[in-house]
Amino acid sequence: MDVNVQLVFDEWKKRQKRPQICRLTKDRSALILSRLKDGYTTTDLIGLIRFAFESSNAGPRYWRGQNEQRRTYLDLTNLFRTAKLASRVEQAHNWRLDQQEEEQDNYGPFRLIR
Repeated sequence: MDVNVQLVFDEWKKRQKRPQICRLTKDRSALILSRLKDGYTTTDLIGLIRFAFESSNAGPRYWRGQNEQRRTYLDLTNLFRTAKLASRVEQAHNWRLDQQEEEQDNYGPFRLIR
């Protein structure tokens, strides 16, 4: 078992409603390994998972079920869809940078104390 595949799967699994029943199937393993072979890093894929589950952006909210159908789209097959993966990884990366900037603004060396 590839350790990077396991790391990505574990990040997704811990965010599930019932993580104890989630299994790293051959299909899931092959999907993750395929994306890693496509040139995406473990950090890219884990960042996308965090973005999907934590971001208040419109796309992730939609994936989490804030849509007319109230349907979720958080399975790895949807998140790592080849046609949309590059864009999603970029969005996740930008979201993380925005978060870091906000943290620096709030807790940085030039924070105003009132």
